[in-house]
Amino acid sequence: MNSYEKTYTITTNMNDKNDRLKPSSILDICQIIAGEHAETFNAGFLDFVNKGYYWVIVRNYVECVKDIKDMREVKVVTYPEKPRFVEMPRDTEIYYKDELVYKIRTIWMIFDFRNNSVADPSIVTDIDTSHEPLFNTRFRRLAPIEKEKLTLERKQEVTFSYLDHNGHMNNTRYLDLYLDVFKDNQNKPFRNLQVEYSKQCYEGEMLELYSYKEEDGNYLFGYCNDELRFYMKVTY
Repeated sequence: MNSYEKTYTITTNMNDKNDRLKPSSILDICQIIAGEHAETFNAGFLDFVNKGYYWVIVRNYVECVKDIKDMREVKVVTYPEKPRFVEMPRDTEIYYKDELVYKIRTIWMIFDFRNNSVADPSIVTDIDTSHEPLFNTRFRRLAPIEKEKLTLERKQEVTFSYLDHNGHMNNTRYLDLYLDVFKDNQNKPFRNLQVEYSKQCYEGEMLELYSYKEEDGNYLFGYCNDELRFYMKVTY
């Protein structure tokens, strides 16, 4: 099947103080349903680990179509798109009472942990990429900003609770760091956000969080020992 659909219950910890679904919760839902869909074509987490692979995310783009608070249950539809070199895009739609609320594109890659390299997407043989793309554009990497122009906001240790089953900091947690730095931007909903994952973060590492502000939004950069690990832009 070229798409996968499921309904999820929204729990209170998934919302922010204004009863909006947190950006990290949006990405968490996308990650859960992608894993469940991958299991239907024998490319789920356990299937891959047994073969020496695991899925990694290198980019997330989220667009808020409609600002809705206090959602209790959402319908989620996801489908993979045609691979582009080593990138494997996946689109996801989140609905509340049949209204489209969020549109998401996630760029996945397959990591070969036995050879410490990126694997060719052709190793997934039963995937159906015939679904019409949700977006008519390719989301390219955000241009980074020189570190000298950034403002140091705080330091944050990568603790055990940040880790996922791949042993590194889960991609959703970076958005929680954003909220801790910028909060809710005076209760304004975001229009779109894009996150770039440059290198994995591991338990015990100390991240330095830097900000950069523009008229239409904010950037957050995460460095560890002067090495850029992630960065994002959130537009309001």
